[in-house]
Amino acid sequence: MFLISDDLRTVETFHGQNLYQWLYKEPQVTQVIRSNRLRWLGHIWRSPENNQTRAYTFKNPMGSRTRGRPPTRWIDDVENDLKTLNIKNWQRVAAYRWNWRKRAVDAAKTCNRLLRL
Repeated sequence: MFLISDDLRTVETFHGQNLYQWLYKEPQVTQVIRSNRLRWLGHIWRSPENNQTRAYTFKNPMGSRTRGRPPTRWIDDVENDLKTLNIKNWQRVAAYRWNWRKRAVDAAKTCNRLLRL
């Protein structure tokens, strides 16, 4: 691959992390992790309602909490990802596997707004 001076100047402005993504067109690790989280959410949502995994994921814990800020739950992180992707009423979308994969999982792999942790 030959680079002319304008291309070389463009390449020099990239950081190493962005250069790798630009050259190989691979999603970053955080994008893959978040897309897998959304994929798992779809699996849980489509499971039967008496499934223990589904029950423990979506229930609110009973009893008193400790002082201070409550710990972040897994579902809270996933809902923040869905807000970033601008997916409203995710329960209806997740009910249909192919629609869920297209709108949420694949979108999470390409969304650069999800790179901020």
